[in-house]
Amino acid sequence: MATQRDPDMAAVNGTPLQEIVRDGDRTIVRLAGDLDFATVAGVTPLLEAECARRPGRLVLDLSGVAFLDSSGIHLLVQVHKRLTADGCRLIVANPSAAAARALQVTATDAVLEVTHTPASVGRGA
Repeated sequence: MATQRDPDMAAVNGTPLQEIVRDGDRTIVRLAGDLDFATVAGVTPLLEAECARRPGRLVLDLSGVAFLDSSGIHLLVQVHKRLTADGCRLIVANPSAAAARALQVTATDAVLEVTHTPASVGRGA
């Protein structure tokens, strides 16, 4: 199936959204900047819309996330719960050092599927 990029979503102001790529049953959402109290309200409806599409896998690429606070972590857990209830998978891919540290100190990396390899966003994930 052809890859579909959503350029309109990438233009949303005030959110750390960089890009949404839909490819078959997989959707990749690339975030950059801060995923925190100030930005999570803008990201939430975007991720809810992607969850409503019921992808087999929703890959959140956090390689460009400079800061992740408890609001961002809460959002990731809520998305995970929603997707799991629908029989889908959330994959947190390539978290930046700051995001990985936040996931680690909160033990969220034990709850979420976190992968640190570029191949995680490929077809095999």
